[in-house]
Amino acid sequence: MKIKRCSKCSNDFPLSAFYQRTNAKSYHSACKVCERAMAKDWYKRNKDKATAKVKEWRQQNSDAVKQYRIDNRQKHYRQEIVRKYDIDPSWFDNQLQRQGNACVCCKRQFHWSNKQTTPHVDHCHSTGKVRGILCNRCNTVLGLCKDNKELFKNLTGYLECHG
Repeated sequence: MKIKRCSKCSNDFPLSAFYQRTNAKSYHSACKVCERAMAKDWYKRNKDKATAKVKEWRQQNSDAVKQYRIDNRQKHYRQEIVRKYDIDPSWFDNQLQRQGNACVCCKRQFHWSNKQTTPHVDHCHSTGKVRGILCNRCNTVLGLCKDNKELFKNLTGYLECHG
């Protein structure tokens, strides 16, 4: 195993602890840990410059950004629900299967190709408890009514009178 010394922390590490240079067989002189620390420090000192550069790239590559979001919508949503609701990804898959890949309320089939038909994890805003998976429309209605059962009864009555 080949060993290399980090130019920043002066510790010896295996080559796997160093980033390999793009289009080259050589490695960076600082280890990955030091490289990340330097990048973080640079970002802190140059946040405006970095943000502007990313914004410019996104504007120049808007079609690629849109396509990336479409292609990776499911992957990113799964990561978000694990972080946001602290649920196991297998729960999400099992729940989708139990629901027949459709919204519990309106029975509309889920499709990842557009936001209106993607599955959304529904949760109680006061307790944080996850309740199920709804379509965007049903989840939005619940959110706008703030889970108020009396409001739902009133709305139902209104529709019965005027429907």
